[in-house]
Amino acid sequence: MGSASQASGLQCRCSLSERGLTRTVGATVSHILAVPLLVATTDLIAFVPRQLVLQFRDQGLVFRELPYESPPLRMAMLSHRRMGAHPSVAWLCRTLAAVAGQADRECE
Repeated sequence: MGSASQASGLQCRCSLSERGLTRTVGATVSHILAVPLLVATTDLIAFVPRQLVLQFRDQGLVFRELPYESPPLRMAMLSHRRMGAHPSVAWLCRTLAAVAGQADRECE
């Protein structure tokens, strides 16, 4: 399975190389929520964000910490400038920011 970013992919390859191992990408998916089912029904492994691990920890999958420190996952919100002053867009941005902050605290 591929990693979420080139930076974490490079860290993965370096960590494996130090152990005399290599990474082979066996599959790619269009959405990260497909990963747990793919892993559960194949012999593949995946590197996924901790929040996804927390959501699927009761599904019979085995979770392990990475053998290296990985960079934090960065998220961004985008909206068109003509919608920036719209009250519902402002509410959605505040709500998503609050939920994302709560998710960060749950992972610590």
